[in-house]
Amino acid sequence: MGFVFRAMLVLNLVYCLVGFLTNTLPVWRMFESLTPMNVSLLDKDGASIDIRAYLPSDAYILNSRQVSEVVTFICENHRDRGPFVLTEKISKKTVEVDPSDCQTKL
Repeated sequence: MGFVFRAMLVLNLVYCLVGFLTNTLPVWRMFESLTPMNVSLLDKDGASIDIRAYLPSDAYILNSRQVSEVVTFICENHRDRGPFVLTEKISKKTVEVDPSDCQTKL
């Protein structure tokens, strides 16, 4: 039985090494099929705020809850630019974010 576990460990390590050195393994392509959240955030002057600028370069926004969390962070750190208007472009849903509480429900 110990041989099977060692063999699986070696195969897993080889897979990880190959995946690190190439981009042809499925694990590296799993995010390509995700539909990006198409949102816009405007401040009180109508200036656009890029919410992706507040994320690490390899981060993906997958749902409206994550959008809300990022917008809440932006609001809490830039209250002087509020109120903010958050729009989900596909459904055309618009939410005004008040800087006094920064609550966002998209």
